[in-house]
Amino acid sequence: MSFMSAHAEVYRWVDDQGRVHFDDRPPDKMPKNGVEEVKVRRGNVVDPVKIVPPSNEPAVEPPSEPDSAAAPVPPQSKGGVVASQADCAAKNAAYEASRACYEACGQTVCSAWSCKRNNSQCSHCTDLPKPRC
Repeated sequence: MSFMSAHAEVYRWVDDQGRVHFDDRPPDKMPKNGVEEVKVRRGNVVDPVKIVPPSNEPAVEPPSEPDSAAAPVPPQSKGGVVASQADCAAKNAAYEASRACYEACGQTVCSAWSCKRNNSQCSHCTDLPKPRC
């Protein structure tokens, strides 16, 4: 596969009917006003990536005997699916408790057109959004 040059010469001229033309070659018949070479800025061109073939030598030396003076590595916290499921379950439980609190102390007030919740007595409740997990 071949690629065209990223930088080419561009010519501009006006023909006898007043139409403006652009081309990478000047016209065969020279127009009255002549031909102007258009300066085109070079586009964003990146040099090709050079791929180095792998060698038979190991890239990293194997670790030597551990130093007795080296600092101990702290244990990793348990993460992953089980931890995120437990976290999600805790968030859902807190949300349900918040909802139950508002249900217990709030009052439904109805007028002729609509019903609304009056939670003015629920200042002890914590308003939590429903978790998205």
